[in-house]
Amino acid sequence: MFEPEENEDRKRKNNSITIDMLRKWQENLQSDEVSVEVIRNVIRAFNSALESLSNETNMQGEFRVEGAAIFNGVVQLCVLYLEKAIKNYLKIGKKANFKDIQKCKRFSKIKRSLRSYLTDLTKLLENVASTNILSVVLKHLHQIASILTAFTSITKPILKRLIQIWSTGEESIRIVAFLCILKITMNHKELFLNQVLKTMYMEY
Repeated sequence: MFEPEENEDRKRKNNSITIDMLRKWQENLQSDEVSVEVIRNVIRAFNSALESLSNETNMQGEFRVEGAAIFNGVVQLCVLYLEKAIKNYLKIGKKANFKDIQKCKRFSKIKRSLRSYLTDLTKLLENVASTNILSVVLKHLHQIASILTAFTSITKPILKRLIQIWSTGEESIRIVAFLCILKITMNHKELFLNQVLKTMYMEY
């Protein structure tokens, strides 16, 4: 998955993420006994990846994300492996969703990290310009949308951004955005259904 860089043999400086770290994280995320610390580290790395887009170097997160290969590698880890890793850690069946996530005994151990990740995912949706990247992020969000049942305060800004995408994007993007809206709203009918319908009508 990860292509080695020319300078990969250099010592890891400070808290910089390396290709080797990404490989090890990927292996752990794919294992049946995924480590909660690896899940936390990958989410921290995702936060740092978004911070690395800022021009202010002092805004850098817990890890240093340097170069396009590392940035893309971190995002790929989250999009391709995080959902299944969370299910494995929480002992949720592969075909089950996250609707009853709060009932899982281990949920409290990753609740804070998941909140951080969903907040960062919202920021990415608000700032991404590439249609291809937006499509990938939306499909990932659709996979994990049921997690939002545990984070109603984050749901509103995500729905707001999804409705904007649905009303302005190209057809393929609008379809995925609509599926995300539908899945999230069905899990929060009493809280968001009426407002979502009104907002979508106005945007349409």
